[in-house]
Amino acid sequence: MVSVLGVVVYSGIFLFLVVAGIIGCGNPYSSTLLGRASYFLQATLPSAISRWLHSIGAAWVQDAALGAVRMCCLQRNPIVQIGYCILTFGGFIVFIVLGYPRIPNPYMAAWHKPIGIVVMLVCLVSFLLASFADPGMVKPGERKAGAAKRGGKRPKGAKTKGGLRAAEATSKRAAKPGPHPKKADDTGPDDVAECEALPADPSFCTLPFDGALYEGPAMCRTCGVVKPPRSKHCNMMGGCVARFDHYCVWLNAAVGERTYRWFLLYLISHTVVLLYGAVACASIFLSEIHEHRMLERTFVNTRTGEEIPASYGIIFQFLMSNNPELMMIQVLCAVMGVVLVGFTGYHIVLAATNVTTNETFKYSALPNKARHRARVRQYIERRREAAGLPPTRRTAEQDRAEALAVSDPPINPFDRGVLANLAEVIWPLSLRSEDEWPRVDYGPPPALDAETLAAQGGDARDIDRLVEQELRQRSVAARE
Repeated sequence: MVSVLGVVVYSGIFLFLVVAGIIGCGNPYSSTLLGRASYFLQATLPSAISRWLHSIGAAWVQDAALGAVRMCCLQRNPIVQIGYCILTFGGFIVFIVLGYPRIPNPYMAAWHKPIGIVVMLVCLVSFLLASFADPGMVKPGERKAGAAKRGGKRPKGAKTKGGLRAAEATSKRAAKPGPHPKKADDTGPDDVAECEALPADPSFCTLPFDGALYEGPAMCRTCGVVKPPRSKHCNMMGGCVARFDHYCVWLNAAVGERTYRWFLLYLISHTVVLLYGAVACASIFLSEIHEHRMLERTFVNTRTGEEIPASYGIIFQFLMSNNPELMMIQVLCAVMGVVLVGFTGYHIVLAATNVTTNETFKYSALPNKARHRARVRQYIERRREAAGLPPTRRTAEQDRAEALAVSDPPINPFDRGVLANLAEVIWPLSLRSEDEWPRVDYGPPPALDAETLAAQGGDARDIDRLVEQELRQRSVAARE
């Protein structure tokens, strides 16, 4: 029974890792084998299961599963945080109870005991700071008197809540990139150009746009705020985060401009405590081997009575059976310590070169940017043709300049040298005074014409509304 259960658990873990690897590594929109497998797991298979559940009258199963996924994966919840606390601090308490009485030993001095507690306290403080400090949520600032707006009036029905106005272009969900069919429940004003963009908090307006990853002022489709360079809207946090790096489930928070320093401290302190724990456990086991001269002993199989000469494998089994808790802590600390060494090193390199995790993906997507824009332009032209409008005017020089800008990835404009980059992480630009770091006035985003929509990736709803707006303008002009 135990062996069958072990096979089932092992198979389940293996299957989960395979599925997670395919979904995580495969681009569902590519024609490769991995991409097709990813599309099957994310689209084809769920659709088939949904149709089958509806056909047998069990749609409630799908609703319950989607609710569980939404609660666990699509909104902030402390489940992983609680698991982290149990795993980390529970393991440390076990080590204090079972391991500290065996220190000092021939391989570790007594002064390591308070050092271990200090390092663990640093882990706790960094965890709390990275989890609960403001990551750099971009709030709207005050509009300057006489400042230009996109359009002249606030969309009808738009409301302000907590300083962030729901943008006209989105209703309640973030718009997906690229053209996609318009949904029947999409709501909002007819005139897309009337959407008023709120200026961002000046403390986050610290860097100019680079013209490649961040081409110019653009309004967040969900917050309605002009997005500073390097910021990104985080659905989990419910707002735009300055210098967005990634969302960390262990912290239940986004890692942004003001918490990246605490995140690095979190990684470094946990790497140290894991390696420290592995070495401390090893010192305990080595002292036990040395004290009892296990390499010179003969071991007896309790089932058969067979005498077995000492070997490292036999000694490991003996220590495992007599110290299961400490041995599990030893293995966990060693494995996770090695993993965190690589992950921490990766983020130190990112910090030293002034690149975020989000920007690494944006750089890799640059070669596909021109093709994506071309598809958006084709969609715009088809919509204009179907509505009886003339094609947009675009010169060959514009096409060549855009293709050159996209095909030749730029040098990172935010890289100011290793020391300055690390100083920017430790003391973020948004916390510096204007005398120390002048602010940049981004101005309002450009009007949403066909060219701007294509440059920004396009959204089918905005494109449709823009075409309808031009039709109305031509109709009014014809009547006049």
